[in-house]
Amino acid sequence: MNPGPGFNRALDVLRNEVVTYATDASGKFKEESATGELETQVKELHRQLIEHIAESDDALMNKFFEQGSLTEEEFAPGIHAAVQKESLIPLFCTSAENNIGVARLMDSRQIRFVAVDRKKVKR
Repeated sequence: MNPGPGFNRALDVLRNEVVTYATDASGKFKEESATGELETQVKELHRQLIEHIAESDDALMNKFFEQGSLTEEEFAPGIHAAVQKESLIPLFCTSAENNIGVARLMDSRQIRFVAVDRKKVKR
């Protein structure tokens, strides 16, 4: 949302939120609902993302078309499946130097995005 030097705000499309980070390298952040024109934009991006996630599983796709959306509990396994199929590549905005986005990246990686296919890993 504010790229380049001084970056401290990001749009979380998955959760429909604006995340604002402290500029003191503490890693602290606050999450707020998107408002105004940004709210319309993030809702459409969220809908497109959920539809793409639903495409990873026939049961999810049927539920998506029946309900028009999916809850976080419903789409979480779909994220993992889409990453496994390499049809979804998560994107995170971070700054290691300023401790922006690092904790959220690590939390999401452990919960949703682990996509290592142990059969493909060379030993």
